[in-house]
Amino acid sequence: MTDDLNETCRQTAYRNEADYQRMRELLLEIYRLTGQNVAWDVVRLDSYRYGRYWQGERDNDRSWTADVGLWETAAGKLVAIAHPENDNDWFLDMHPDYDHLAPPMLDWIARRHEEKRPSATAEWPLNIVIHAELTGLAALLAGRGFADKGAAEVTRTHPLVGPVVMGELAAGYGERPFNLADPADREQRALIANLVFGATAPPDAYPAKNLAPTWHESWGIFTAAGEAAAYCTIWLDENRTGCFEPVGTHPDHRRRGLARAMMQRGLRRLQELGAQCVTVGTGYDMDANQLYAALGFSQVEVFHRWQNKM
Repeated sequence: MTDDLNETCRQTAYRNEADYQRMRELLLEIYRLTGQNVAWDVVRLDSYRYGRYWQGERDNDRSWTADVGLWETAAGKLVAIAHPENDNDWFLDMHPDYDHLAPPMLDWIARRHEEKRPSATAEWPLNIVIHAELTGLAALLAGRGFADKGAAEVTRTHPLVGPVVMGELAAGYGERPFNLADPADREQRALIANLVFGATAPPDAYPAKNLAPTWHESWGIFTAAGEAAAYCTIWLDENRTGCFEPVGTHPDHRRRGLARAMMQRGLRRLQELGAQCVTVGTGYDMDANQLYAALGFSQVEVFHRWQNKM
C-alpha cells in the first residue's frame, strides 16, 4: 500500500444519480488499469442496485445509498468507494493510485456498521471481503484485529477466442430467452430461481432488474410442457466483459447436462454480442466450480473474508 498521501481527498455521501454513474466509471477504470476484478465489477454493482433493491427502483426509494461512502479528490474525481453487500460483509473499491485511503475507509465502515447494529446486545460481526493479492490491505486488517476466515468467493474467467463448443440438449428440452414482459415467463423465472437459491425476488422484480445498464438477457431451457428446467442471465459491461449471474437448474432436472448446455449457449450469445471474455462468480467451495472449470473458466480471482467481532 502507498505510504504517502499523494493528494488530499475528501469523504462524501452518495448524493444523486450522477454519483452512481461515477461509481460505475471508477469500477470500469479499476478493471482496465489492473486487468483484474480486484474490486467489484459494474455487473455486481448493477445487480446490487436493480436486483437486491428492485423495490426501491420501482418506488423511487434508494435507501441503500445511505451505506455508500465516496472518496474524491479536490478536483472532484471519484477514487474510492466503501459499501456493503449484506448486513455484515463490506467491500473497499479503490483506484490503485489511492490505496492509501484504506485506513479512513475502514474507520468509516466501522462507524456505519455500528450504527446499523440491530440492538445493543446483538452479535454483530464486521466482515471485510478483499482480493487475496491485496497483501497490504490484509496486513492493515490484521493490525486492526481482523482475522482471516479463509477464501470466501472466487471469480472465474473464460476468454472468448475461437468458436464455442456446443453440446446437444437432452431429448425433450428446448431453449429460448425469457420474455420478461410476459407474466407467465416472469412466474417461471421467479419459480426456478426460488427452487435453486431459496427465497429470491418475486415475479414483480424482473421489470426493475431489466433496467440495469449491464443486464442483457435471461435465457432458459424449457420442457415440452413449458416448464423452466434451467436458466442463466447474461450481462455485458462497457469493457466488453460478459458475465453469468446467476445460473441454475431445477432440482427435478439435474444431472442431464442442462447447466452445461445453458452456459455454452450463453457463451455463444455473449460472443455474438462482442464480449471478449466472460466471468462467473461463486462461493470458493461450491460444487459449481467443477462445472465452470470443465467449461474452460480458469480460477483467477480469490477473495478472503476478514472478520472482526464487534
